[in-house]
Amino acid sequence: MPAEERSHSYFVGRRKSHTVEVYEVTATTVERLRPRRSRAAQSLDWRGGEIARMELGRVLIGRISRRRPSRDLQARFALYVLSRLPESGFVLDSDEVARWLRIAGDTQVAYE
Repeated sequence: MPAEERSHSYFVGRRKSHTVEVYEVTATTVERLRPRRSRAAQSLDWRGGEIARMELGRVLIGRISRRRPSRDLQARFALYVLSRLPESGFVLDSDEVARWLRIAGDTQVAYE
């Protein structure tokens, strides 16, 4: 579904003890997000290692665009968005992520 048809959501990340949790929250639902790849990071940690940050970028971009982002787009998202989030937790507005993607993404090369 195109971004303009998606219901508005927030991505919420928090740390509980030694556990990292990331959720997508809409007006009617709360869904915990998890890594999708079998060999990916065990968590979606915005302050974790490269694999965890790249996977979180892939998941969030995919939720907004409904497409698989290129590794380059994931890396830029991790650098310019995820690295600036507070370690303790965050709230990202889906509209702001979509706006970043429109500015940063070249639709010819940004998606695989």
